[in-house]
Amino acid sequence: MSCITFAKHDVRYIAINDNFDSANQNSVDNDFAGIRMWFNEFYARDTSRKIRAVNKAKGERGEHLTTNPPFGYIKDPENPKQWIIDEEAAKVVRHIFDLCMEGRGPLQIANSFGKSMF
Repeated sequence: MSCITFAKHDVRYIAINDNFDSANQNSVDNDFAGIRMWFNEFYARDTSRKIRAVNKAKGERGEHLTTNPPFGYIKDPENPKQWIIDEEAAKVVRHIFDLCMEGRGPLQIANSFGKSMF
């Protein structure tokens, strides 16, 4: 981000928490804006890396990465960390799979639901 770019496009950028105003070029706080923005970008990238590492480790342990089970499954009432097949939704999933194996594409599969299954 550059104050020159903002001024060139007649845009004023104000960051209240950082006490930054692109219209006030001589402010001491504006002198550190670049460093602060670089640090924030670094922090976001580092956090993203850590989240990916945690999700990878959970996946390798066989743990679920979401709290809501995908369509076709429900949470086991006796153990919410386990998912069990939802037989009603499983019919739909199996039908989609069969259509896909027949060579039908997503649009053809979607259109088939308007006529046949229900």
